[in-house]
Amino acid sequence: MRQIRIIGLCLAAVFVIAAVAATSASAKKDPYTTKTWTQYKYCPYEQEQEGICYVGRTSGGSQGGFFQFGKINVKLNQPIVLQGGAYNSGNGENFVTPATNGGSTLEAPELKVTNGLRVITPLIQAGAEWPQALKESFAAAVKSKESAMYVKIEVAGGNLLYETLGALSAENLVAERGDAFQLPLKVKITGPWLTKLGGGPCYVGNDANPVWQHLTTEAAGSAGSIEFNEVLSNIELKESTLVDLGWHIEPGSAPSGCGGEYESYVDNAIGKALEINPWKTGITVLKGDLFIAATSTVKESAEKGEL
Repeated sequence: MRQIRIIGLCLAAVFVIAAVAATSASAKKDPYTTKTWTQYKYCPYEQEQEGICYVGRTSGGSQGGFFQFGKINVKLNQPIVLQGGAYNSGNGENFVTPATNGGSTLEAPELKVTNGLRVITPLIQAGAEWPQALKESFAAAVKSKESAMYVKIEVAGGNLLYETLGALSAENLVAERGDAFQLPLKVKITGPWLTKLGGGPCYVGNDANPVWQHLTTEAAGSAGSIEFNEVLSNIELKESTLVDLGWHIEPGSAPSGCGGEYESYVDNAIGKALEINPWKTGITVLKGDLFIAATSTVKESAEKGEL
């Protein structure tokens, strides 16, 4: 409670001015409020350092957001959860700590790619120099309605997220400036046709070369509206919008492992559909709610059986 009061009082004044004008699309109702504590059940509140617990959850449905790179477009129509803890390094910036008690820092479902494998057009197939057998296999998949493609977002780089200073900045998040979250990610690609081809797993990004997301509430983003419980020990940012309007897929993060014996051809085709080049950038828009509380307060709630 002590730390979250400090966070709340220091940041509330900054936020109030911005919150008056902040607007965002109506989000799907979240089951949690500033009066509930169960949202923090996977927070490492037993950590030695005093810090914060956080839970961010996209709204899902038509208001959850999307990400897009080249011809690949994915609607975030199912909730994505980012959760865990953070502690102050001593210089005003936080180190993120992973979720515990059986929870995952990032919980993301398989999401459908708009138009599926049809994004690999005949022109792209020609540019990737597909052999005739692969073209025929692809055409058969389209005809038999096996051309769906799905993606699943995962944290990449081993402990990289937890070793990155400032990977979470509550101050930037609320004040609508700079990076709020820095996330190293990889994206697993699946689908009926890819499964038939074998090989894999098929990924864009990898542990050595993650796809970095630098999410912010400034500019096109929004911190949303802020709510506190009675004693300022539990904070909710409602209908926040986090954006990264300029992320890159570096050459070392290009598609790999896709297509079994035709791997090089399929990797190349997916890369062309993504339009990977030094100047190409992607768009990410996440809409939802974020909860923040001090680890000491969450621990007290756990001891009372409120988690």
